[in-house]
Formats: sequence, C-alpha cells, structure tokens
Amino acid sequence: MKKVIVHLSHTDIRSDSRILKQLNAIKSIQGIDLYAIGIQSNGDQGKVILNSNLKIRSVKLVSKYLPKWPRLLRHFFNFLELHILFLKHLIRLKPTVVHCHDTTVLPVGVIIKFIFKSTLIYDAHELESNRNGQSWILSKCVYILERLLWGKIDHLISVSQTIVDWYIDEFGYKSNIVVLNSPEVVSNNNSQFEINYLRDLFKIGDSETIFIYLGIIGFGRGIEMYLDVFANRVKSAHIVFIGYGEFVDKVKKYSSLNNNIHYHEPVDHDQVVHISRSADFGLCFIENVSLSDYYCLPNKLFEYTFGGLKILGSNFPEIKKVIDEYGLGFSVEPNADSIANLINNLDLKNDLTSRTKDLFPLTWEAQSDKLLKLYLQILD
Repeated sequence: MKKVIVHLSHTDIRSDSRILKQLNAIKSIQGIDLYAIGIQSNGDQGKVILNSNLKIRSVKLVSKYLPKWPRLLRHFFNFLELHILFLKHLIRLKPTVVHCHDTTVLPVGVIIKFIFKSTLIYDAHELESNRNGQSWILSKCVYILERLLWGKIDHLISVSQTIVDWYIDEFGYKSNIVVLNSPEVVSNNNSQFEINYLRDLFKIGDSETIFIYLGIIGFGRGIEMYLDVFANRVKSAHIVFIGYGEFVDKVKKYSSLNNNIHYHEPVDHDQVVHISRSADFGLCFIENVSLSDYYCLPNKLFEYTFGGLKILGSNFPEIKKVIDEYGLGFSVEPNADSIANLINNLDLKNDLTSRTKDLFPLTWEAQSDKLLKLYLQILD
C-alpha cells in the first residue's frame, strides 16, 4: 500500500512558488501518493490538478466573503471553516505524513497526527509570531498556539538558520532543516528578456548603472528609502522597481517626476532571474520592522545571485552572512544615508567582477536534496 503525504496551506498552493517547488522535489519518491490542500484565490472551487502522482485541491472559504466584521472575528471564522473543510479531506486520505505550511494549518495537522499516528512537519515560512504587518494580538495568538502544539511536531523546517535557532531556543529542540527561498532556475531559451531588456525598455544608456528591486512594493521593504536616494542623492544611476504592493502608486508618481526611477509590472516567477540579468546591481535593504524581517533570507537575495548581479543589502545577521561568505556584494545599515553613500562610492569596474565561491549550497537543487533526505528518512 502506498504511503500518503499531504501538504497543507492557508494559501492557494497553485500559485505558491515555495510549496510548488517542494512538491515537485518529492513527487518522484517511489511508493507515495502526494496531495496538497490549500485555499482558492479565484473562482474555480474544488478544482483538482493532476501532475504525475501530485494532486492539488483548492477549497473555497465562504467565511472570506462575510460582511466587514472586525479583523480578529473574521480570522476566527476563517480558521474554524478551514479546519472543518481540511479535516473532511484528511480523514478520507489517512496521511502518513502531514506537512503544515505556517501556523494557521498546524492545529488540523496535530488532530490528524493524533487520529492516524502521522508524522508531523511544521514548515515555518517566517518567524510566525513576529512578522511584518501582523497585529500584536494576532502575534500573541500565534505564539501561544506554537507553544501549545510544539510537543506534537516531529520535524521543523524554516527559511534561515537564525529562525530555526530562535524556535529551538524558545520552545525546545526539534529535528530540523533549513530550506532556503532559492529560485528554481530554468533554461532561458524561452525567456522574453534579453540582456539589454531594461536598457532598451527604459532607454538607459550603456554607460549608466541599473539598480533593480524585485518583490513586494510595500512597507518594510526599503521602498521609501530607495525613492529618496534615487530622487535626491544619486543622479548618475537608475532604479527599476518590479512587483506589486501598496506603494506602487507612489513609485509611479516618483517615476513621472524623475527620469532615473522606473516601474515595471510583475513578471512570472520563472522569469524573475532572467529579467534581473539585464540590471547591474540588486537591492535587498529589508527594514527592521519585525524579528522575522531581521532574521530573514528573502527570495530576492537568491534571485539576484543567480541573475549574476552584485547585491547591496541590509547588514542583518543572515543577509550579511550570505553576502560576505559568497562574495555577493556589500551590506550596510538600511537607511538612506548609508545606501546613498555606498552607491556613490561604488567602483563599478571592480565591484562588478564575478564571484569565485561555489554557489551550489544556495541553489534550489541543494535545498531539494535536503528535503528529499528528510522525507526518505521519515518514510524508511
């Protein structure tokens, strides 16, 4: 009889690149049935996607469409409905392994572990109880939930060693691995983005330097610092923002007033590395707005790396460690003065030289190997 592995998430897994990469990494294991259950973000309720032995189901939460009740009350009803719907599917599947992505789905994972003696994996995509944009009450609820359920978890996965260390120091030791947010770099034969794509699109001269920002254009991501620096303190270089978020209109406004500030619509995940290759430097100045941000290793750091860019980033523990260890660029305090000073003093001829250290430990292949090893150990 095949062993059943189920991944659970409160996101729409069909568009969650980290979870999809993990599923693709383990679906080749012999003797398993692999399922994933998430929440739909559009109208195709209950649609099942078949991909080899991988089956993804997205369920609809009716409570998401309730009137504008207080946020905490809406969270409670979303949480309750999610667990009822997920339990219905999980009891039918009888999982051997339940892989819970983030805290929201952890309680239903614990229930299934109790019923079927399943192995429980907790995959914390951030430091869940201290995140950017999360209210104090919700952070406290997450912390209490993690502490209460910690004893039921068999294996911990997270995105940086510092976050793993925090969990172990706070709640006690667990078997653990770090799975970095590395991109899955595919052949660029079908990419629409040539090496001079951004220069040609925004009519930037060959002698001018292009800095790129990828990701969410919102609070805590250094957006307002970048706008200040490139509008007022740096005139001999260009910045291109690519992404979406609450500050997009602000970026577009600055772009209309400054010929060295540009906005580009978001691109598909598999094209991010390819478009980054048409810039010179990648910007990764995360702000210290939460403990999760301070300990983070964001996607963009690795997207810039495999796009061949030098990186300018925050001198936070994990970001600085990776930049220094692999010779990826420079890290300074994330403030406008430090960023402007660094950019204005870059020696472009020397600072664009290629790195020499093997980058394999940062690749998705290396992360996939770690994940496969964990699963084979569990299933043996």
